[in-house]
Amino acid sequence: MELNYPFNACKSLLTDTLETMSDTVALISDFYTEDEQKAVLEKMLQNGKEIANIGNFLTANKSAGENLLERTQNGDVSLTKSNISEVFDAMYEEYLSNTNFTEFSKYSKFVEAVQSLSQANVAFGAGIEAVITEAIVSTFDPITKQPMVDPVKGAKCGHTYERSSIIELIKRKPKGTRCPYVGCHEKLTLRDLQDDEQMKLYLSQQRK
Repeated sequence: MELNYPFNACKSLLTDTLETMSDTVALISDFYTEDEQKAVLEKMLQNGKEIANIGNFLTANKSAGENLLERTQNGDVSLTKSNISEVFDAMYEEYLSNTNFTEFSKYSKFVEAVQSLSQANVAFGAGIEAVITEAIVSTFDPITKQPMVDPVKGAKCGHTYERSSIIELIKRKPKGTRCPYVGCHEKLTLRDLQDDEQMKLYLSQQRK
């Protein structure tokens, strides 16, 4: 059973806000000097990321609620009045830990708009590029929640994981394990794993 209200209304508000921010990016050069533009863009990126995270909080809450409701309707005897709140909190944290703000589509488009403006203005320098990279790259393994060292990605969905943790997960269901990212329904086998060269390069640059 899906819990769509007021989830859809809240998600729509966040989406509209990010869309407006994307449109606003194109107007920045008309109202600010080059030095001011860089500071404004950095602040907008921070705000955009916070908005996307709120969207993830809502999604995790909805997913946990639907899961709990389904278990209750199916007569799950492990659920009691004394532990139902704890069970919900645990599911919520699990769903939340497997979300990625870059999957919030309007956020990705907003970051692309900022990136286009920064590339057109070389005066921004490397500083703004570092902020943009941080805004779109997640270096944490979705399974262990630890920083990745040896990243691999799924050939079908493109999501990135730490090699050892995803292999261990797949070995439990070698015929096909669901991608650990919330909302991704792709099934993974060992054959689907590929070295994520782009992430490896990024991690290498971060260590310097």
